[in-house]
Amino acid sequence: MVRLLLAVAILISTLLILIFSRLTDLDTMELSAVPMRDGTSLPTYISFPDDLNEPRPAVLVKGYRPNLRDESSVLQQGYVFVAQGARDGPDPGGLSGDARFFADDRDGFDTITWIASQDWSDGNVYMVGESYYGATQWLAATNLYPHPPEPLRAINPSVINPSFWERVYRAHGALNLSMTAVSRAFQPGDATFENFMLLPLQDIDRLVSGREDTLWNEYVQHWKFDEYWARLNVTDRLDRLKTPVYLYAGWWDYYAGATLDAFETIRRLRPDLDVRVWIDNVGHERMPVEESLRWFESIRKDRPDFDQRRVKLYVQELGEERYFSEWPPRSSAEKLLYLSASGDLGASPPSGVVPPTQFTYDPSNPVPSIGGNANHRGLSIELTSGALLKSGSFDQSKNESRDDVLVFDTQPLKDPVLVVGPVSLELYASTDSLDTDFTAVLIDVNPEGTPMNVSEGIIRGRFRESIWEEPKLLNPGQIYKFEIVLLPTARLFREGHRIRIHLSSSRFPLWDRNTNTGNDPHSDTDIRVATQNIYHDSQHPSALKLRIIDSSEGLHE
Repeated sequence: MVRLLLAVAILISTLLILIFSRLTDLDTMELSAVPMRDGTSLPTYISFPDDLNEPRPAVLVKGYRPNLRDESSVLQQGYVFVAQGARDGPDPGGLSGDARFFADDRDGFDTITWIASQDWSDGNVYMVGESYYGATQWLAATNLYPHPPEPLRAINPSVINPSFWERVYRAHGALNLSMTAVSRAFQPGDATFENFMLLPLQDIDRLVSGREDTLWNEYVQHWKFDEYWARLNVTDRLDRLKTPVYLYAGWWDYYAGATLDAFETIRRLRPDLDVRVWIDNVGHERMPVEESLRWFESIRKDRPDFDQRRVKLYVQELGEERYFSEWPPRSSAEKLLYLSASGDLGASPPSGVVPPTQFTYDPSNPVPSIGGNANHRGLSIELTSGALLKSGSFDQSKNESRDDVLVFDTQPLKDPVLVVGPVSLELYASTDSLDTDFTAVLIDVNPEGTPMNVSEGIIRGRFRESIWEEPKLLNPGQIYKFEIVLLPTARLFREGHRIRIHLSSSRFPLWDRNTNTGNDPHSDTDIRVATQNIYHDSQHPSALKLRIIDSSEGLHE
């Protein structure tokens, strides 16, 4: 029965590829059932350049389904183009399917070695793609069965974290609700405030769509690090990399921090590899294919003249790219801006005993997420709550009138400030609940007073010590030091602007609500209101941490 179902799936996929190839008027196309080690065959689309008169290198794109978008560019550069879908990928109706990465390391290995063995191949394979199509690259390049595939010459993963637990479906313990629910628990047309608010989380798929989605339930129910996520934790295998890596992400997507962290880690573990990174002023998008192919050509022809400085960053508000040799830039200096009872954000640490600032967090009325550094799966929807499911920088004024959003900002800047590096908030706080969240949004306020979001972050209380270890509930009333890690940035805060922080306990539906009960979040239906205390005295100097560089640093020579 299983073999029959697999055969039917392959037939359907093959028919879909044939239909698509007819629609795109492709002439040089071949369909192959590429054998995997367990006897399964994956339908694979192969396209050849017109002047194929000798073995050529191949570019492999592997993900949910065969993606033919870059075929023409790849062929024009003289490469063979190979596109392959994942096991249990989307069905013809367009649902997400049950593709879950678990077989992609082995399947990637088997596909790459198969490509290298074909008479049209010169034995060199390159991989490109974003999101899931980037995840398959990490998995193949760090393969454990029995080693990374030798023919793989370079990978170019865009907008994906090699640790799927750390920051893909979750962020510091919180569920990336808007991304994970859409196209899994329900379709984009059902992305309403009311549906995002449903509890328990594990039942949203059945309550909205009338069906159970396997992936939604797995991602929700595995809410702490366990064997499920350990199987996919490529971060632990980065020392196995043997191929050059060119990483790409956008400031307005979810993965800029993870991408820069991966760059740092690989540089430390494998200083011999050609590893580079580009953070662009985009959302959930792939690297322009022309840049990918330019880099592949430099590796293939062993040209040492490719960009020597390994870090390329688009500087927001400056409107240009800067180049550095490392991340964070060695020349950057840490700058602390301290929170105060008056709402100031200043360079002087607090002195004496100062009463904490208090606010109330009610999960039934969460703070809306307005744009931001998020993967909203291409949505552009404004919810009835005021939340905007669209990546990017937007006016945050609506949230400043709320009693559960604390605002701290600097005086108007006398000189421009160029912030390039990690961003975090060292927060001293207490709550009267067993668990709660704290969120922070970095804001750029122009002289007219419009607050525009730059970066954001969250910490779930029970994960305050580690997202990798068993979570620990809070002791109500105890003061803790929380580190809220915001996404990094490269941004010029202009003269006359203010640097501002929004501090709260929710940003919804970007992240799921903490119900404040301490119960298991996937099955919890109860909520309680939490009273939060924010400390800013000499013993508890809550502070925003930025890294500042000279305005001329990183100019391209």
